[in-house]
Amino acid sequence: MGHKHMTIRFAHKIAFFRLAALSVGLAMLPLYLLWPVSPAPPTDAEINLPTYGSAPPLRQELPIYRFAVHPLHNPQRLFVNFQPIIDIINREAKDFSVRLIAARDYQSFEKRILMQEFDLILGNPLQTVWSLGYGYRVVGKMGDDDRFYGIIIARDDFVPTNAAALVGYNMVFPAPTALAATLMPRLYLHEQGADFSQINIIYSGSQESAIMNVYLGKADLAGTWPMPWELFLKERPELGRRLHVVWRTPPLVNNGIAIRTSMPEAHVQHIMNILLGLPASPEGRAILQRLSISGFKASNNDDYVKPVRNFMECYRKAFPNEEQYLDERQQS
Repeated sequence: MGHKHMTIRFAHKIAFFRLAALSVGLAMLPLYLLWPVSPAPPTDAEINLPTYGSAPPLRQELPIYRFAVHPLHNPQRLFVNFQPIIDIINREAKDFSVRLIAARDYQSFEKRILMQEFDLILGNPLQTVWSLGYGYRVVGKMGDDDRFYGIIIARDDFVPTNAAALVGYNMVFPAPTALAATLMPRLYLHEQGADFSQINIIYSGSQESAIMNVYLGKADLAGTWPMPWELFLKERPELGRRLHVVWRTPPLVNNGIAIRTSMPEAHVQHIMNILLGLPASPEGRAILQRLSISGFKASNNDDYVKPVRNFMECYRKAFPNEEQYLDERQQS
């Protein structure tokens, strides 16, 4: 009896230990399942397979073309007159855009042309021809060539009898390379008998400042051209009444539009279609009225090279001491 009781108690202990061992095993099972398993090393074929992410593909950046206008006016006036054209181009363009650049003065504008910092330029005929040697070509121009001429203005109380009588007077120009406002008036006055070795020349930096120098009595005469002169008369008539035009020069080809030769032809055509189509809409006609032109025209290099070179040949003969300066500006 006693032996049988011990056997039963021993069996209960074995059962208890088995149950405990089973409980411990079950308790450890989730830990085992959660334990990280090192991945198998990739095969040679898998090493060379491309990988793909879930991020969307990067959008291709559209080109932004820099359209620079030579200093027809001060920068603020340039933006008022030309930004509406840029807005129309960008409104209708699908795969590019244009940003307007206003150079602070002639020297800065010309230097940046030679460094190819612009994609499109609206330059005077001399600057247009210079650009051809630096990766540009002519595609258009301002119309109305008969309005591209120089004028010489003076105060209403000064009426010079002839160009030869200008000895000792002060004459102000916007810049040395302003074709209509400086070079053309100087050549005209030279041909009329003016001796520029006896005339004091001042460069004011802009068309408006050249006109104002005469009004303020800081100079006796000023060279300019119809666009800024007519704008001055319209916006400041009380000042304009104190000034008058003394001489005007013969005309030359109007300002040109040149583009980088690397620009896609489709983009060139889009821009030119906008410019040529301005007269067809009220918005475009208002822009042209502010610019004092009837419209833009298609053009090419030949429209500029011959007339500009003919003019510069005459100018260099009249002012041989400036030939080196002009050549350096063209080739530097």
